[in-house]
Amino acid sequence: MKSLKLIIILASLLGLTGCHISYNGSAPNTTTVGKPVSKTYEEKKFTRLNINSIDNDITFKEGKSYRVIYNGYQKLMPNVKQDKNTLTIKTKNTVKFSHKNPVLTIEMPKTYLQSAKIYTTNGDINSSTLMIHSGSLKTDNGDISLDNLYLKKKLSVNTGDGDVNINNSNAKGYNLTADNGDVSFNGNDYNDSFKKNVSSKSILHVYSDNGDISVN
Repeated sequence: MKSLKLIIILASLLGLTGCHISYNGSAPNTTTVGKPVSKTYEEKKFTRLNINSIDNDITFKEGKSYRVIYNGYQKLMPNVKQDKNTLTIKTKNTVKFSHKNPVLTIEMPKTYLQSAKIYTTNGDINSSTLMIHSGSLKTDNGDISLDNLYLKKKLSVNTGDGDVNINNSNAKGYNLTADNGDVSFNGNDYNDSFKKNVSSKSILHVYSDNGDISVN
């Protein structure tokens, strides 16, 4: 009888655990993060961009004006401030059971940024076109995908756990390292590292602690 009771208790606990896991995979509790929301921040021209983000995907998009578009949750809306030519964006912490990252889209005309410091703890960084003098892109846990990268000086691209894919880069120098992954440059494989013209004024540094790197 005691054994039967124990089996019933264990089954009940497993059932509750199963419900908990299923809940974690569902939409977040609106009392914690608020309702889904989309907001557009109209900005003046900026040449310097700083983003410090927690659990947000970040996307660069070509447009006719300078805008920040947020798609996420009401209580996690970013703090967006502009001081002269510098735009600074900071986001709030998210909850662990949020099944989908909020998305920050940076929309701007096809022109060079003087500098950009982009950081997200758990999110992807994507760009259809990115023109930059110098800067850094970093995610602790996420992929980085850049198309049409126009670089005048130095750009550092870093991911702790994720892949890096860069297509159509005009950089003259390259320093690519993947500690636990493969490196590919212009379709050729180079195991875990590749270097070319590292003393060049226009150089792209890419590092992945755990992921592959592909540059074309």
